[in-house]
Amino acid sequence: IQFGIIGIEEIVGSLNSDFKKNNSIAVAKGKPSLPGYDASIVYRFDTDHLKAGVVDEEGRIDYRERGEIPRVKSGDLLATKKPMKKGKPGIDVFFNPIPVPETDDISLKYGEGTRLSDDGLKVYATIDGQPVLARTGTISVYAELIIKGNVDFNTGNIDFEGNVHVNGAILNGFVVKCGNLNAKEVVGGKILAIGNVTIQGGVIGSNIKTEGSIKAKFFTDSNIKCFGDVIVDKEVINSKIRSSGKFIAKRGKIISSFISAKMGFESKEVGTDVSHPCKINVGLDENVKKRIQAFNHILNDKKKTLESLQKSYEKQMKSLKTINYSMSKQKLLDKKNEHNLSVIEAIIKEIESINSEKHAIRKWSKKEKGNPFINVTGFILQGTKLFGIHSSTTLRETMHNVTIKEIKQAEKKFWTMRILESK
Repeated sequence: IQFGIIGIEEIVGSLNSDFKKNNSIAVAKGKPSLPGYDASIVYRFDTDHLKAGVVDEEGRIDYRERGEIPRVKSGDLLATKKPMKKGKPGIDVFFNPIPVPETDDISLKYGEGTRLSDDGLKVYATIDGQPVLARTGTISVYAELIIKGNVDFNTGNIDFEGNVHVNGAILNGFVVKCGNLNAKEVVGGKILAIGNVTIQGGVIGSNIKTEGSIKAKFFTDSNIKCFGDVIVDKEVINSKIRSSGKFIAKRGKIISSFISAKMGFESKEVGTDVSHPCKINVGLDENVKKRIQAFNHILNDKKKTLESLQKSYEKQMKSLKTINYSMSKQKLLDKKNEHNLSVIEAIIKEIESINSEKHAIRKWSKKEKGNPFINVTGFILQGTKLFGIHSSTTLRETMHNVTIKEIKQAEKKFWTMRILESK
């Protein structure tokens, strides 16, 4: 014993008093560890105001009523960060350290329409509008842009750091980049949104990527990637949908499509006798997987560019030291090197930013485990391919009113897609 030994006077005193009663005394005590805590953020607005639907008095869900949209005014406090506190390791009586769990820090990210306080612990609104928390953790406040007609040659592409309302359609070849989007329909358009996308009509031959949820009457020949839920009123035909949330089509039909929904799948009908079999993937986050792959591809390209620029810069700097140039040429070379250095620094910052966003998305995705279930209230056709987290199967027969969930067979120690209910 090397640490925390009490003094001889205390030992003698204990022997003369407590020892007679207890027959034992503590002659050495270690120093306990003091655990810390992770950094946390308290949001002062509803960060997830969109609900699956509002339940009426009869217990039915109205999927059109999604909740009240939050609004803030300039100067409103949006979020407060509680800083991380590191723990202090202890020492046992043998002078061995008693470790404490590591604590995680978290960045307080602020975007359009917001500002960070001087101490870096608060975010305030700088404009009136709708507060939005992106899946990457960035807090923004969006103003609104209203397009009275279509997004077409009259408007051109829309790139607006706020909410966009399109009274008409987003037409073939045109791109809309925005916060939240509300449009009548999308026909051959491309949408890149940070918030939620609501399409009153259908989506035809289009690409949509959003960090929020998406709702539409139908999807045809389209490619959808979103972090939130996908809600469909009617049908999905020949489309690919990847959602980090739920896929919900209570009255809908799924025809010749691939649907991946981390938090589960609900539909009325799946497949037809004359179409290609559908593929349904539940439990896994294909959306985040694709995003990470895209990030890695961009990072690889930028790293190659950076490496090439650094080699060129080093070569130029070396030549400046070994070759005597005229004053005019020396100035030109100095300017060129300054430009190359600024480009190198900009690319390094881009790489750091992409890595940070990639880490944030991966961390967010790991917070909640997938829910590998499939619920079909009508029929699900023979030949439909079903994928869970650990297992897969192909239906050998058409089934009606069925719930299928991935379950681990304890006695056999393997996973299977099991039919829980069928009528």
